[in-house]
Amino acid sequence: MRKLFVSLCLTVVMVLLVTGLDISAQQAKPKAVTAQYDEALYQAMQWRCIGPYRGGRATAVAGIPDQPYTYYFGATGGGVWKSTDGGMNWNNVSDGFFKTGSVGAVAVSEWDPNVVYVGMGEAPIRGNVSHGDGVYKSVDAGKTWTHMGLTDTRQISRIRIHPRDPDLVYVAALGHVFGISDERGVFRSRDGGVTWEKVLFRSDKAGAIDLVMDPHNPRVLYAAIWEAWRTPYGLNSGGPDSGLFKSTDGGDTWTEITRNPGLPEDVIGKIGVTASPARADRVWAIVESRTGGVFRSDNGGATWSKPQIIAHRDHMALIIDQRVANDQSLQVFELSQLGIALVGDECPAEMQTFERSHVLQILHTLVVHLRIVQLERHQLLAAEELESPVRELWPHNVQLLQIGQRLQFLDAGVGDARLL
Repeated sequence: MRKLFVSLCLTVVMVLLVTGLDISAQQAKPKAVTAQYDEALYQAMQWRCIGPYRGGRATAVAGIPDQPYTYYFGATGGGVWKSTDGGMNWNNVSDGFFKTGSVGAVAVSEWDPNVVYVGMGEAPIRGNVSHGDGVYKSVDAGKTWTHMGLTDTRQISRIRIHPRDPDLVYVAALGHVFGISDERGVFRSRDGGVTWEKVLFRSDKAGAIDLVMDPHNPRVLYAAIWEAWRTPYGLNSGGPDSGLFKSTDGGDTWTEITRNPGLPEDVIGKIGVTASPARADRVWAIVESRTGGVFRSDNGGATWSKPQIIAHRDHMALIIDQRVANDQSLQVFELSQLGIALVGDECPAEMQTFERSHVLQILHTLVVHLRIVQLERHQLLAAEELESPVRELWPHNVQLLQIGQRLQFLDAGVGDARLL
């Protein structure tokens, strides 16, 4: 009993000692002093990007002819961005409205620039392709957006708006990449996207990869259909369902012109098409096939000739500078991933290096179709220098552009260009 009493006493003494030390430590600890700052100082602080600085690719761009410093671009994973200072600064305008991030097409109404249509899902179907969820529309120049349907089209390549009717709009949809689907082809809306009708359908394994409206007659449309599908390990391009089509009644009816005289007779793959604003009935097409390349028609696609222009299967976008009125200096921009080339008598033949501001000024002639905004360096090569430098610099990406008869090449350098 005595031992138990002694143990209890020792326990009590130890508890008192520990508690006393803890209290003493707390009393000795200095109190934290919170510094007071004028909250007005925080107003000068701004968010800044600290990297990474390379955001990836973008294949959808639109501008406004009457607003030469206003542009939109759609990223393959970042929504829609807008610049009002010629590309020096960009602000995202789609966050909070879009449910998917990959953008395949952007179009601004010429009649009312407040009306902007966006097609989701990039059309260059790489191995890391991301699908979209249809069409979005803004009627306040990108401040707010409304989803307008075509959810299951997955990949949208082009949107075309009637030049005098912002409610008449066409959508070229490639469709599902990894399987068959019926939600592909060319769609038309007469009520600003409220309802849609499928006006051109080839098959459940081929979709629309390009669509152009004739600048001389908006009833005339050219559409390119591409039979293509992906697997996790490769791309299958081409087949009997690929082809080129023309409509002369605003999309009510279509005529296939794939095998018209002058075009390739073998298996057809991806096709890019555009119509000349300088000369009625002049059409350009770039065709993927064993005998493919760049082709020109001067009679609305009835017959075709093949200018001496080198082309690669990756180069399937043809764009014409719509400000050029003289057909002798007509500019045709053929773009894919890394640069742009020039062909024409007015282009200097000697090697040149341009500063970024100069290049932006040159590229500003694209107006509605500005594709490159930030370029580190550029070199202009003469026609006779094209063949070998192209093979060395860009074995998979050769950029061509025609002005007249002489071929020029503008090297943006591997990895030095950001396409918007």
